[in-house]
Amino acid sequence: MGSGWAKGKARLSAGLVLPLSLGAFSAMAAGDLPDLSHGKWVLCFLVFPGCPACEEVLGWLGETIPAFPELRFLTVVLWGSEEVSAALGRQDGLGVFADQQGFLAAGFQIKRAPTLVLLAGGQPVERLDWPFSQPALLAASERLARLEVKRPQDLVGLPPPGLAGTGLTGAEITLEELPRPVLLVFFNPNCPPCWETLSALESRPVELSLVLVVAGGMGAGRARLEAFSERTGALVVSVEPQVVGAWHVRRTPTFFLVGGEGVIVWAQEGFGAGEQLDAALAGIFGQGESSPR
Repeated sequence: MGSGWAKGKARLSAGLVLPLSLGAFSAMAAGDLPDLSHGKWVLCFLVFPGCPACEEVLGWLGETIPAFPELRFLTVVLWGSEEVSAALGRQDGLGVFADQQGFLAAGFQIKRAPTLVLLAGGQPVERLDWPFSQPALLAASERLARLEVKRPQDLVGLPPPGLAGTGLTGAEITLEELPRPVLLVFFNPNCPPCWETLSALESRPVELSLVLVVAGGMGAGRARLEAFSERTGALVVSVEPQVVGAWHVRRTPTFFLVGGEGVIVWAQEGFGAGEQLDAALAGIFGQGESSPR
């Protein structure tokens, strides 16, 4: 590959990546927030102390956690202190995150406490708003434990799902009309690592088509995306949220490489994409150098 690509690919591994569904607050300082895009999570939003219902639900969680070792449990409180952390941390298997600025609560549109949000692979699959019962918590946890989590890598070797959306000019764009091979990057304008990828992708091989797939609107990032498209020839496509689900996208950026035969030959989420993409492209173009754009 060209030297510009080789230098830029390292940037594909930089930064914090949060789940795509959490895009409303993906630019926040994550602090001790764990990576919610992997595994199955039960998030418990509560106010502590001073909320009798929250304290009751904490007791229920203490009884639920041992029954579901495959699940991870996290309490989300609106403020943090050593006393709060100590009180909540007494329960084994129960993590604590202080949502001091309310980003997490706002992203999930939490209106009251306690509220439970169940995630699988970074995607909300169920929620319980108060009032709910302990049997309801147990039943929801059991459903989550049995749920199969779909990954982008599961699509490798298969024809790609449908993709149709609107380009920057308002014209409709479909995957079928794009030249191949094509690299699709599911992109969130509120995701700092997504912007980091652009400088690396700017020096991609000339034979490779590039499409940035944006769900939920471009917002304040539209001007930057327009400038990138004009400078590099990349397409920017705005799609409906259901497209994200069809492609099993759980976080941004997520990459898909569709080969000349119309089959997905490589998929990768977030960190570490640079070197793996380089190897996948070498398999398509051969080991020789390709001309960068």
